[in-house]
Amino acid sequence: MTSSVELTQDLVRFRTINPPGDERACAERLASLPEGAGFAVDLTPFGEGRAHLVARAAIGIDIRTIPGQSHAKIRDQLASYLGGDVALSTLLDAESVWTSPDDAWISDVFRITRGCRFR
Repeated sequence: MTSSVELTQDLVRFRTINPPGDERACAERLASLPEGAGFAVDLTPFGEGRAHLVARAAIGIDIRTIPGQSHAKIRDQLASYLGGDVALSTLLDAESVWTSPDDAWISDVFRITRGCRFR
């Protein structure tokens, strides 16, 4: 793993001064970081020697049953909150199960999310 000092040293060696804005090699070096962590990386050219760097990750979220909430409702609220750049899909559509409000996990969820609102 590259230390922050080594990464900084690597980055300042690239000639990225505008003009000409020749930062593609720097973007390629930066792209190796999220790629190494499993992200999908796109380098899109936008002029000679230039590129946009976009890294995307697939993240799984386990939405457990919360009394009075359906996983579909929670998924829809997340989709609304996260916006159009995020794709959400249901991996398993199982029937809801009843969980006691006294359950420790449920108590933690309510304690952590108290006062949180979706947009």
